[in-house]
Amino acid sequence: MGERFWRLGGALVLVCAMIAGVRVAPAAAEGPTQIWAPPGDQYVPRTDGETIVWLDGRDGYAGGYKVYGARMDDGQEFEISSGSARRSYPDIADNVAIWMENNYACDTCSGDIVGKRLATGETFVIAGTELDESRSAISGTHVVWIERGVSGDRLLGRDIETMAEPFIVANAAEGMRMDLPRFQGDKVIWGESRRTTAGSDYTLQLTTLFSGEIQTID
Repeated sequence: MGERFWRLGGALVLVCAMIAGVRVAPAAAEGPTQIWAPPGDQYVPRTDGETIVWLDGRDGYAGGYKVYGARMDDGQEFEISSGSARRSYPDIADNVAIWMENNYACDTCSGDIVGKRLATGETFVIAGTELDESRSAISGTHVVWIERGVSGDRLLGRDIETMAEPFIVANAAEGMRMDLPRFQGDKVIWGESRRTTAGSDYTLQLTTLFSGEIQTID
């Protein structure tokens, strides 16, 4: 399962690069450069080219992972989220950080999608219902996430500039589970999977926002 998951993640990165018209070349044979070395563990780094955000475990799992950020020009890090909570899937675009946080909008909520405008410090709810909302991604002023409901998974989106009501990007095919949406411009790619007698069946789906057309990549 783990190997298949990472193959899917690698495929998502490759296809996103293809969408952007980026030439994917072999990495230079140089060692990694350490940017920061805070205490504890750090996970899931994402960047918009100016700021890096990540999940930070310096307080230990009992305290819940927090979302931290750091400017790439001066290396100054700062705390983005506050308080103890289960958080995951941070992302950032145009100085707006987003993440999934349990029970943020209400006590009976499962996963909610939360945003923070780093320039003003404003924290706001992007999606906060009693359904499970997670796996958030952002590009420009649009955020997408996966909603898991009793009738199946849906990929939803919202314009966080106008804060108009969320809209449906795609519905999962019957029996399929959605995972790991990623953005490039106005194009969204995500994985869908289901259990079979032979193991698991994975596909990649691609759409352009508001087009209503979905293309199966693999």
